[in-house]
Amino acid sequence: MPSASVVDLNEGSYEVTITDGSGNITTLTQGSEKATGKYNLLEENNNFTITIPWAATNTPTGNTQNGANDDFFYKGINTITVTYTGVLKSGAKPGSADLPENTNIATINPNTSNDDPGQKVTVRDGQITIKKIDGSTKASLQGAIFVLKNATGQFLNFNDTNNVEWGTEANATEYTTGADGIITITGLKEGTYYLVEKKAPLGYNLLDNSQKVILGDGATDTTNSDNLLVNPTVENNKGTELPSTGGIGTTIFYIIGAILVIGAGIVLVARRRLRS
Repeated sequence: MPSASVVDLNEGSYEVTITDGSGNITTLTQGSEKATGKYNLLEENNNFTITIPWAATNTPTGNTQNGANDDFFYKGINTITVTYTGVLKSGAKPGSADLPENTNIATINPNTSNDDPGQKVTVRDGQITIKKIDGSTKASLQGAIFVLKNATGQFLNFNDTNNVEWGTEANATEYTTGADGIITITGLKEGTYYLVEKKAPLGYNLLDNSQKVILGDGATDTTNSDNLLVNPTVENNKGTELPSTGGIGTTIFYIIGAILVIGAGIVLVARRRLRS
């Protein structure tokens, strides 16, 4: 029975298997009846209990099946595996082996006096802390707006109700740098992400390309042991960008060039007439 105070369990994600001494795996199915190959499931308050009702504790006679008295018996050591998934809650601590843990505990209570003390799984919550600075002076920049994109091209929408969701850019959460130039994005799992600048600080050029950020293996800009807390620095530069092709600035250049060419033609005609 898991205790998941920092994890929202995904209902219907449970899988129960039995692996015998030879490595053969049997997958059980959910059911309310006491039938071989079934397990019972009780979900309550973000915890759940799985019971295998047909698992008897009788000692088999001669180390073999003994009819109805030995409903569930495998020779040697066998393993019952319960697999399930969940999502860290908004109150979970940012992850790193160097920081306090977010812990999920599962215990086993067989109908004997030898209760299993349970197993503990530590789950980590990734975090990106961005520092926005001037490319020349390295001063902090206020007013830059970012959105976050994942490796599949979906954008982060972080809200108080459902926490982390991924969807279209139109619904993306915008993060704005304060006076210290810092924004923090939490609730992320290991993987590759892209910081997309939507608005540059006043007087600065908008970044042309998104900035790649990795959480976990391959991460840079990090000092923690498991690379789940990264601190990338993003620079902006001042200056006036040239107008794009076809813009009004280019049109003005074309007009001036045409006037110069026409003017040269007039001078040539005038000189020829004088000579003649």
